Formats: sequence, structure tokens, C-alpha cells
Amino acid sequence: MSKRIDRTGTTYGRLTFQRYVGRNKFKQSLWEAVCACGTVFTLQPGSAKSCGCLLQEAIRAPKPCSEEHRRKISEAKRIRNTKHVCPVCEVEFIGTKNQRFCSVRPCQKRYFDTGNHRRKARASGAKVEAVAFWKMYERDGGICQICFEAAPRELRGSQTNILAPEMEHVVPLARGGDHTYANVRLAHRGCNNEKSDTMPEGVVEPRTNPDPRTRVEKIRDATLAQWRDHDKRATLVAAFSRGQTGRKHSQESKDMCSLTRKAARSPRLLGVGRKAVLR
Repeated sequence: MSKRIDRTGTTYGRLTFQRYVGRNKFKQSLWEAVCACGTVFTLQPGSAKSCGCLLQEAIRAPKPCSEEHRRKISEAKRIRNTKHVCPVCEVEFIGTKNQRFCSVRPCQKRYFDTGNHRRKARASGAKVEAVAFWKMYERDGGICQICFEAAPRELRGSQTNILAPEMEHVVPLARGGDHTYANVRLAHRGCNNEKSDTMPEGVVEPRTNPDPRTRVEKIRDATLAQWRDHDKRATLVAAFSRGQTGRKHSQESKDMCSLTRKAARSPRLLGVGRKAVLR
């Protein structure tokens, strides 16, 4: 039995051990300690250097930079002396150096993709990235990529006008398409509704199983095809006979042994009865 170390009065980090309390369920010693900030709590020796105040001070501590650098950062966030053009409503305004939108909430919400596109893409296992509608709008030059007519900027958000610009996926999300810049394009609301979830010509749905059979159906079809091939059937029967008895048998006994075993063990897998297999 190991002798307990007396830690009374010793210091570890900011902690000073006062008295022995007992052992926990893992047979580890527990001591009552007082932190430099005055907090008293119980812990295992060596598991901590403070009650948590050391970590909080490290989090609140300012990053090591000069006073001049801090002053410039504060001015960039606070002083409005720079002219900008809002990328959403194209309104000129005076804001801070790192401000992008004339009104932070509405225009920022309209600029970035805030719909259900990313949620739908993740549900199908597709690739997802943050797609900005107006960045895509500028990339496509404000032209619908389906009918190649202009999509007016001021109609964005209209629920009734068929010329309203919308984000359209080349390979639809319902067919497993990605929500990335490579798979999105600008389209009219009417063109987007008319296209619906149809696939582009010559494009195969990326996440569709080309073989609709289940696993059991695949095994059944492969087994039946194997037993219809006389050469493979003779090879398997011979291998099974040698493995079971270690000696050679006549061809008739080999066939009967193998077919009886196959019918007895997997008539349901083959989808036929025992008599049909023996026949």
C-alpha cells in the first residue's frame, strides 16, 4: 500500500493545499485547496493550477500590440469618414473603413444566401459553400442564363413578377446538385419555375443508384447465373466435395450433394422451392 503524501501548506500554481478530504471512486486523493483569489474548493493534486481565474485573465488579456495600432483599429470601427457604395441597393453612403452595406441588417441579409439552399444540399450530402446572390448577379452580368434576357435589379424579391432575378441551380438540389458558385446561375423567376427540377441535357443525376436492385436481389441473381453456368457449377461442386470429405466422388454424387445443400440452405434466397433446384 502506497503511503499518502502530506501536502498540507504546499503551493501548486495559485493553489495552497489545506487538508486531506478523502478519495474519489477511482481511488484518487482529494484535497481542499484555497486559490489566490480566495476561492476554496476540492480537487485532485496536479489537476489544476487555479480555480479558473487564471484562464479568465488570459482570455480577457489584450493582444500584444502598440497603442498606435489599437488607436487605428478603434478609429476604423468607430469613425465614419469613408465613402462606400452599397452592393445591394447601390446607394452611396459614408461609413467606417470596414463597413460594406448602407444598413447592416437588411442589406447584409439580402446579400448573402439566407434561404434553405444550404440545408437542402447538406441533407443530400452535396457540397456546400456560402454563395452571395449579388456576387453571382455581377458575375452573370444581370442576364438570365436560361432565356438570356435582362433581369432587372430593382425587381429582386418580387413574388409576382416573372422577371424578378433569382438564384437557380444547374443541377437541382432535389437531384443531388451542389450549392456552390459552379452550380448556381442567374435566372428569371418565371424561367426558374418553368425549369423546375429537370436535369440539363446529357447530365446524369450525380447521386442516383444506377442499379435499383436491393442487396438480396443482387445476391440471388448472381447465384442463379452462377448455377446456370455448367463449367462454374462443376468447379464449385468438386471444390465442395473435396472440402467436405477429402476424397473424390463421382460426378453424379457431386451434383446431388451440392444441389441438396444449396436447396436446403437457401431456397428463400434463390426465390424458388427445393424441388425446383433439385430438378
